[in-house]
Amino acid sequence: MRLSLVAASAVSFLASCGSLVAQVPAFPSIRLIVSTFSYPTNPGVAGVYFVDTADTGRGTPVVVTPIVGLPCELSGACGGSNGSQFVVRDPRTERLLVGSGVDNGGSIGAWLLTLAGNTVVASTSIAVGVVSAFDSAVNAGAFLPNGDILLATGRITSGVNAYRPILRWSPSTGALVPIALPALHQVTGNFCNALVVSPDGNTAFAICKSNALFGASMTFDLLVIPLNGGAATVVPSGLAVGEFVTQLHWDCSGELRGTTAMFPLGTGGRVMRWTQQGATWVPSGALSWPGLHDSNGGNFDPVTCLAFANSNALGGASSIHAYGLWIGAWPITSGPVQPWGLVSGIDVDPDPEVFEAPSGVAANTWDYRPFLGGVPQVGNAQFALSLTVDAAGIPFAWVDLARTPGVQLLGIDVFLSPAAIALSSPSPAGCGGVGGSRCWWLLPLPYNTGLIGLEVYAQAVVLHQSGLGASDLLQFKIR
Repeated sequence: MRLSLVAASAVSFLASCGSLVAQVPAFPSIRLIVSTFSYPTNPGVAGVYFVDTADTGRGTPVVVTPIVGLPCELSGACGGSNGSQFVVRDPRTERLLVGSGVDNGGSIGAWLLTLAGNTVVASTSIAVGVVSAFDSAVNAGAFLPNGDILLATGRITSGVNAYRPILRWSPSTGALVPIALPALHQVTGNFCNALVVSPDGNTAFAICKSNALFGASMTFDLLVIPLNGGAATVVPSGLAVGEFVTQLHWDCSGELRGTTAMFPLGTGGRVMRWTQQGATWVPSGALSWPGLHDSNGGNFDPVTCLAFANSNALGGASSIHAYGLWIGAWPITSGPVQPWGLVSGIDVDPDPEVFEAPSGVAANTWDYRPFLGGVPQVGNAQFALSLTVDAAGIPFAWVDLARTPGVQLLGIDVFLSPAAIALSSPSPAGCGGVGGSRCWWLLPLPYNTGLIGLEVYAQAVVLHQSGLGASDLLQFKIR
């Protein structure tokens, strides 16, 4: 079964390049992936959950679905573990990376999980080390483009990974290799609390403790770590004494952000920001969002540019809020029916999502941050695909319900079956233009529940005077 540009499954894909103005619905349904742990002051169920936010346009409620079949370390059911300390989704494989923690010493590690629906069907463990007599965890992780994994760890004081808080794991060898950090960040008692990798996969950013003190007296630096050689550099963090970043993420504009908590706990949290200036990164202020309180996790949806952060009330509920320019603080959920302890990490499963890279002449890319056509849900009559053409050219586009590993045709990489290609009519004059132009293909989605779950892929080819250029690959699932 294939979806062509003419019609399929009651969806007409109309080639268009007018002055379409699409609006993101006031609050569409967005899928989050949330990790939680149990702590004496916030007891609850530890684990990992899918959280589908409420759709205010349709009146559908928040749906929280626990992931079942987790290793016992991630549910806090064995070995002194307290549950899941972070969660990161691999967009290439849909696998989840989740770290574990302990309250009073024991083994800590990370798990690579393969899911079928909300059930774990396979897991690979990455043993990081053993800690004693205090609480510690694998605090953060990130996937690299080649399949390797970076981990940021807590206070490991013995074994081969002692005082080496950033580790790189290779799935081909199963080996953990320490990443060299400045000497100050590889001494007794220090650890790294948050980690994120740049979109190109060449640089890691980590928040690491910079003194030997704990609690209200500890201080943290932002480290910029090249992953292809070179020494890590220290960037002033702008954090207050006793303030620590709990999760790093990127916003729609490419700005680095981090949710924070403050010792003594209960004094509030905020969102720190860093921007690149030349060859360095500098603090660019903080956001004080309403309702943000000891935030253990935060992330950004690139499709709608909505930000999500959790609020941990000491000894009370651990909730999640959304933050947007037009909605302020919007409560998303206070957790499942059975209290879920402390939220420790938030990831977003964006829809639509972009994969692969442009090829051939020029760099023709699907517009993604934000996705101006809104989310692909039934009833969105303004849903559209938008392509930026960076040089004079004539664009064509096609869609299919499956992707291929990629073949080369006429110097471009094609990720949809050549047998399924049904080219659209060339865009009207003025769509392609010297210096860059945006082209639209309108795809109105009727309110037909039979379309829900349909997974669609799209790619574009642009005919330039000097040859062909292919776009990256866009994937979306109708909701």
